[in-house]
Amino acid sequence: MLEIRNLSAGYSGRPVLEDICLTVPGGSVTVITGPNGCGKSTLLKALAGILPSTGTRSLCGEGLNGLSSREMAQRVAYLPQNRSVPEITVRRLVLHGRFPYLSYPRRYRREDEAIADAALERLGIADLAQRSLASLSGGQRQKAYIAMALAQSTPVVLLDEPNTYLDIGHQLRMMELARFLAREGKTVVLVLHDLTMALEWADRLVVMDAGTVLAQGTAEEVYQSGCLNRAFGVTVSRIETEQGWKYYYG
Repeated sequence: MLEIRNLSAGYSGRPVLEDICLTVPGGSVTVITGPNGCGKSTLLKALAGILPSTGTRSLCGEGLNGLSSREMAQRVAYLPQNRSVPEITVRRLVLHGRFPYLSYPRRYRREDEAIADAALERLGIADLAQRSLASLSGGQRQKAYIAMALAQSTPVVLLDEPNTYLDIGHQLRMMELARFLAREGKTVVLVLHDLTMALEWADRLVVMDAGTVLAQGTAEEVYQSGCLNRAFGVTVSRIETEQGWKYYYG
């Protein structure tokens, strides 16, 4: 379980998040959603410890505030929305996920190689292992970065818009992967703009606006609260099907 109490953060003295309190259960998929500029990505950066913040963060009762960057990287994997494209192979990129576990000089062990290869297999891109990252399509590259995050082998996985560049079929497989990781006991947190997908896939939904949390709870609890209509300025409706509730706008 990841717990955040009274967390505030911003950039160059400009506040973005104010007094955020969250409880993110382990073994679940939590989706953070909200309008553009509401602080979703900033919250993930603060949770990962790469953006200075006030307040407290803890994982299963262990305080995270005083940990080194290497110790944090052994507990929390974070994949930002925007990334550079280094001139390396896909397999080398995925191996970078093992950096927090290497001692000097950084030489990969058989264990690291096996974990990286397993992550490539899980994302279905083992055939791309020796391809240059720069030569891939946007969707292929996105899966390579997600494989790197999985190779980090952390109890918490934070993914900022992981469905970017993925077609609808691969978006659904991404959400299935998130569910699978949660069943393994990981705490999975995703930032998603697709509100209908968030409602249908999240075990827990967090709605943000203007740097604060408007609501958090199950999809049913959040839907019934009416906060989605207020936050997004649209009417969110739904219809019951044999596969469960399906959400739409209008």
